Amino acid sequence: MVAEPLPPNTLSGLLSVWVLCSALVDWRCRVRGGVPPTHTERKGFRVVYCVWISLMILGGFLAGNPGGFEGDMTALYLNFVLGIWEFRRWRIRRRNPIPKPAG
Repeated sequence: MVAEPLPPNTLSGLLSVWVLCSALVDWRCRVRGGVPPTHTERKGFRVVYCVWISLMILGGFLAGNPGGFEGDMTALYLNFVLGIWEFRRWRIRRRNPIPKPAG
């Protein structure tokens, strides 16, 4: 039995654009002397990302169609995890603004 594909999700596309723009802003902020993520934050992100991948694989096997489930949900899960990361980085940038050069 073949699983029916899910309809296109516009929220995932909008979240992708927001995540990409936020990542560029964060990168520019760090280049100018902003606060980089701590080792603990990076480690936590990797743990959460691995848990999401494990859940996708487990969900694919439980759904009975390993390829279909993961294919439909990969973008949503990826954008969700990256969106939370970028939201946290946005909060850090707001708390620690880049000092303006004197002159």
